[in-house]
Amino acid sequence: MEKFYSENNKKNFFITLVIFLILIVSTVICSGFLVDNIDVSNNETDEDSKPETIVEEGPIESNNKNNNNNSEEDEFVFVVNKKIVFKNSKSFGNVKIENPASNKYNFYVIIKLDGSDEIIYKSPVLEPNQHIKNDYLTKELSKGLYKAVATVFVIDPGTEEELAQNQIDIELQIKK
Repeated sequence: MEKFYSENNKKNFFITLVIFLILIVSTVICSGFLVDNIDVSNNETDEDSKPETIVEEGPIESNNKNNNNNSEEDEFVFVVNKKIVFKNSKSFGNVKIENPASNKYNFYVIIKLDGSDEIIYKSPVLEPNQHIKNDYLTKELSKGLYKAVATVFVIDPGTEEELAQNQIDIELQIKK
């Protein structure tokens, strides 16, 4: 009888252990999905911390003057956050820059303060279907609200030739 009782206990122990491990693994997996969808740079829920985006689209005007055929496949769409919020100038902000999959061109973005030639942000080159959700400034700024200009440089992925530039007026907010 003792042998039966001890074998039952071992079985129950291992079954309980397996169920416990399955619960832990599933909890870790589920929490990973939740964390990936949280924008840790803006945990506040106030209205001014929500990203406002602007979408620009239009024909690519090549720097080559002999190119007079602006076809639909030369249409270019990009997304840039119009109001970027940083907790402080050393933290990352919600830049939200996106090159949709429908594009055939690469691009990068440079941000300068309005009326200045100094670059305060430069993105890496984004290929179609790539985006940047959060990023850091390249220059420290004091607390405040700043008017700035984001310039989108559209480039040919094969030749790296600059095809077009588009400028957008944006705002940067440094909270602390």
